[in-house]
Parts: sequence; C-alpha cells; structure tokens
Amino acid sequence: MATQPGLSRLLLEALRALDAEIVSALQDRGAGGLTPGQAYAMLHIDRAGTRLTELAGRAQVSKQAMMQVVDDLATLGLVRREPDPADARAKVVKLTARGLRERAQAR
Repeated sequence: MATQPGLSRLLLEALRALDAEIVSALQDRGAGGLTPGQAYAMLHIDRAGTRLTELAGRAQVSKQAMMQVVDDLATLGLVRREPDPADARAKVVKLTARGLRERAQAR
C-alpha cells in the first residue's frame, strides 16, 4: 500500500518550487548574473536584516558557505552588513537599495 506524503513534506516541496521559480526569475531579469545560491540568499534576507547564521539555516548550508555567498553579494553591491541592534557582537545582512530593486523586479 502506497503512503501519501505528509503535509509538511508537501509544504516543503511547494516552498522549494516557489523558490526555484523566483531564482529563475531573478536570473532571467539579469540580476547581476547571480548564482542560484546568491539568488536564494537574496530572497531570504528580511527587510530588517537577517543574521548570517539564520540565512545559513534557512538555506541548509554551513555558516562558512553562506559567508562566501554574502561576501560575493556585498562585492556586487547587493547587500551590506550592519551591527545587529539586538546584539552588539553580531551583524545582520541587509539588502542595499540596488538589492531591493533587483529582488522586487523578480517578483
């Protein structure tokens, strides 16, 4: 007897499909020649900023891998790092004005 996928699995698959569509749209619109990892990171940066560790968790990659992605996005002028107002020891990643425009174009 075949089992049906659980709701959480279906939601995860839907989220991944949506992410893939948005990443594709970003790339189709010439968003700086972004890699899928860079586009994914841009999509998951909150307006108020997101800690690097949170981005890594959302993408299910190591902190070191996400650090490289964020470094590359910063070089492209799409993100910046700022002190975290909730924790002076930490930094948050925020989209720049250009990063916000490029992400909005894909939506």
